[in-house]
Amino acid sequence: MKNIKIIIVLFTFLLCMNVRITVEGIEESQAEKLATLASPKMENTVRGAVEDLGWMTAESKQEVYSLLRRYFGGNLLDDLTEKCWDFIKEPTDWYSVAKLTDLKVLSNDGKRAVVEALIRIEDVDTGYTETGKGLFTMKAVGEEWIINYMDIHWVKQGEKSQSML
Repeated sequence: MKNIKIIIVLFTFLLCMNVRITVEGIEESQAEKLATLASPKMENTVRGAVEDLGWMTAESKQEVYSLLRRYFGGNLLDDLTEKCWDFIKEPTDWYSVAKLTDLKVLSNDGKRAVVEALIRIEDVDTGYTETGKGLFTMKAVGEEWIINYMDIHWVKQGEKSQSML
């Protein structure tokens, strides 16, 4: 009888441990899930970086810098300012608009994040569209997020787009 009581106590103890492990596993899983959700500020930063063309009407390099720093930081901001200013100085017939169509956070520790975005560019005259997948690394600056690295790969015409998200 004493052995049966010991077995029951051990079984109960193991059962309680198993429930505790399961509960802890669920909590960790929910924390991981929260880390992959984009905050509205994070999404607004990526959306603005992709869709905001206000820099195209800038009248100075300083104005380009001022407009782009809402979304970008570090060396990326400096490089983009130069490239955008060079683009503005040349005559062009730019008739395309870009849209952020989907967003997935690959990692987010609250200070740094890696985001994958699906982007569509449409020529407003012809209706021709291209899609691309962008990878953005971001860092938190106070309550805001800025992009300090980005890499966008465009799907060539005739290629099938791989599902990203």
